Amino acid sequence: MDPRLQQLTNDIIRLADQLARETRETQGYLQRQDIASAIRNTADNTDELQTLVRQYQTLLAELQRQPRR
Repeated sequence: MDPRLQQLTNDIIRLADQLARETRETQGYLQRQDIASAIRNTADNTDELQTLVRQYQTLLAELQRQPRR
């Protein structure tokens, strides 16, 4: 596998795992009806979500440049 693609997929998996953990944390706040903490936690992770979207777009662009078999 192309090292660039390997790195991109590793980064995407890492960010997705992090966002999953943060989403479960937000879910815990919601179960305790702590809306303020849920909002704060969600807002704190907006940058990671945007990074994940950018990396997916980069991965797609890289894949489209690859020769097809």
